Amino acid sequence: MSRTQSPLDRLGAELEAAATRQIATARAGAAPMRRGRWWARHTLIAILVVGVGSAGAVAVAATALLGHGKPVPLRGGAPVAGRSNGAPTAGSIRFLTTSVPDPDGGAPWAMRYWTTDRGYACFQVGRYDAGRVGLLSGAGAARVLHPMQIGTSRDGVSGCYPVDGAGHARIALHEPTAAGAATNTVCQDNVLAVDRAGHTVPARFPRGCSPPTRTVDVGLLGPAARSLTVAVDGKPRTIRPIGPEGAYLVVQRYVKPLRKAVGFQHRDVSMNVTENAEAWLALSPAAHTIRRIVYDDGICRVYPTTIEQGACFRHLAWVRLPAVTPGDVRAPVRAWAVDDKRIRVRFTARQAVTDRRSGYSIALIPERGPGKPRHDFTVYEYDHDIRAGAIARKTISREAYPAGRFTIRVRFRTAPSTPSFSQLPWHQGPLVGVTHVDVGR
Repeated sequence: MSRTQSPLDRLGAELEAAATRQIATARAGAAPMRRGRWWARHTLIAILVVGVGSAGAVAVAATALLGHGKPVPLRGGAPVAGRSNGAPTAGSIRFLTTSVPDPDGGAPWAMRYWTTDRGYACFQVGRYDAGRVGLLSGAGAARVLHPMQIGTSRDGVSGCYPVDGAGHARIALHEPTAAGAATNTVCQDNVLAVDRAGHTVPARFPRGCSPPTRTVDVGLLGPAARSLTVAVDGKPRTIRPIGPEGAYLVVQRYVKPLRKAVGFQHRDVSMNVTENAEAWLALSPAAHTIRRIVYDDGICRVYPTTIEQGACFRHLAWVRLPAVTPGDVRAPVRAWAVDDKRIRVRFTARQAVTDRRSGYSIALIPERGPGKPRHDFTVYEYDHDIRAGAIARKTISREAYPAGRFTIRVRFRTAPSTPSFSQLPWHQGPLVGVTHVDVGR
């Protein structure tokens, strides 16, 4: 057998040789095969026929040859129940798709999805092999799959996003990637800088970054989406969203992002300062690779935009969270100096916090004296789970300010009534209470 054969060629040759030996043995008058051996012989021949004659089977055989390497590191550590984005809820982890083909063949792309105990929907996108989704390293027959762990991966396409009152998230990503490769940085040629002479030049990237070779469009449209039309290699293709999440995943060879000139327009267009004309992250599709979406309440014709809401904001059918009034949260607030730098704040949490869509904010505001404005402040978050009626305790620091008198203002913040990536600003939301404390004097 030639050493230059590919692993798939070697596998086919070995299967063919084994089948030939078994058939020759049977014809030479060997002892009759038991039922189990008869099944094994015919299965072997069937594998040989399918493996050699079917392109789809060749792809399956090739992906089965992937080795598995070290897991992809998590960003921010493993998920913890009741804190930050939270941990996966029981039974929520599942693959929405495992069969999106790669433009150049090999392992298909997959989208893994789950919800968390803190009101977030999360997904990961990568190459799929043997029940795992991950990123690739190596080349050719030496390719290795590095599995993604449950959580937000440091590399690759992944993230967690808040859900509405009905438990559905809305998100649209338009992201360049390096063919699902295990790399820390993707060199994006859509990022430009301006030199001292005012000329637009490519931005500098860390050594070893990988140039983008794929564009991944992935998102959650919600239960009201019925179909979407995407441009693959410049040609329109209509697909149906997956499940009640309204998920979609499209992978194609790298598509250069749209850019627009800003400011003064030069005759030499290379001297113009440009910026992105489409958002890589939005609440609804905002990139030119998505053409239109059919919703229950009408059709959205997607246009490139950089606004957070995307092009289909009015079709999102966002279910609002229950409103919270000042009377629901009002409670006395106590504060005292632990030492000359630290302050202990204590209050009764009359409103429970059960997910990351709500939480208490504690503003530390230095008092400058009569008639002097107080423009600076520091806000501390108390955003992990707490039951209604429990005592909330938080130690904060006045180290950024000189000794003196401080105002402590506590508010209960929730997600906005309309979709957004953030909570309400610190100065909004029902007021829990206000108190004052002297520190360091």
